[in-house]
Amino acid sequence: MNKIRNLVAKAFEPFATSSYSPPASWPIDWWSRGFRTTGRRSCAAVETCVSAISQTIAALPIGHFKITDEGGHELVKRSKVQKVLRKPNDYQTRTDFILNLLRGELLEGNGYALAMRDRDFGVESLHLCSPTATNPLIAEDGSVFYGLQMSAVMQSLSGTQTLIVPQRDMLHIRMQTPRHPLIGESPLLAAQMAVETSEAIQEHLSGFFNNMSRPSGFLKVPGTLKADTSEKLRVEWQSAFRGSDAGKVAVLQGGLDWVPLTMNAVDAAIIDTYKMTVADVARVYRVPLSIAGETGAATFSTTEALIRFWVNTGLGFIIEHLELALDALFQLPEDEFVAFDLDYRLRAAFPARIEALTKGILGGLFSPNEARGKEGLKRVAFGDEPRLQAQVVPLSAANQIQPAPSAPAAPPPPRALPAPEPDGLELRDGYLKILENLDHE
Repeated sequence: MNKIRNLVAKAFEPFATSSYSPPASWPIDWWSRGFRTTGRRSCAAVETCVSAISQTIAALPIGHFKITDEGGHELVKRSKVQKVLRKPNDYQTRTDFILNLLRGELLEGNGYALAMRDRDFGVESLHLCSPTATNPLIAEDGSVFYGLQMSAVMQSLSGTQTLIVPQRDMLHIRMQTPRHPLIGESPLLAAQMAVETSEAIQEHLSGFFNNMSRPSGFLKVPGTLKADTSEKLRVEWQSAFRGSDAGKVAVLQGGLDWVPLTMNAVDAAIIDTYKMTVADVARVYRVPLSIAGETGAATFSTTEALIRFWVNTGLGFIIEHLELALDALFQLPEDEFVAFDLDYRLRAAFPARIEALTKGILGGLFSPNEARGKEGLKRVAFGDEPRLQAQVVPLSAANQIQPAPSAPAAPPPPRALPAPEPDGLELRDGYLKILENLDHE
């Protein structure tokens, strides 16, 4: 443990020796006077939207890329940045880190993470900080610092409870900043009325249905009952037909009549109002209603179409927002960047993917190995060079194309040679042979 503390102390040495050392006192401005950027309260619709966004992004692969000389980009496999992206710290996975970082931003308006540096001043690990216990501070010269309360894990590593760090060592992602350029506001502020209405409806419904307190009907009797008789009848009925005995067949005597209660207009209005609160929260977080839990609102033919719509209308901004923040934290040059792999979520069905990849190969967009790599297949020999169909040419060049030479015609079959005419010797020998045959006869 002492070794770890020494390393942490070494990592924080540049804070004390650099020009970013904090001043003795901080100016107090109006922002420090009690205004909270969080919505304070939440509901099921908020949790659904926040979980949908944070879990979807956290599940995406993320990598460190470099722009190649040919104009494309390739993964930098063994960089310090890639190592931190793969495993931000010793006690969290990539998904755990990104999930909770985004939850802080979406619920509280701000997500914070402290960068621990190695001896070369490169980012070695990232550690989440509480959104409610981290405060941006502005020095007299305009320099930005962050004052933070260390988490239990960080306290055990650093041996300190509070810390002030320069802006360059803090990963800070924030929502809109209408009141202060450094502090984001939670979307819950815009949906506060919807959240409070949802909570009130849930409490109302809970009071109706808890312990079977909502009357599903009433007993009608002829005439008028005394108060004690009415109370005795009510108690006996509830004890006989509540809890596990609810739904049993009742035998009514003495003129008793059971009148069931149906949903009235007020109940229907409550349900419609609750649906409106869900829609309001979904609109604030830019989440499609079908993802927010309103299954009847699904209007997309495929999941791929739904995800594409979501990426273009809300999710894509949050992803790019985090990517740019990571670029700034790692101080990447202009030809390097951090990016999530959206294709991981936008993958179409297998036949559609193969058709698209085939068209990409035939059109010269992908090389065979690039297309195989998208499906996780091994590279093949001679598969790195893109292909292109040569017959696809501009119309202006159509008259310049020489027709391909036709194949030469097959030579005609050789004609049969006529039989040679017999010469004089052959005729003589023939006659002599005939004469010999006549003599023998």
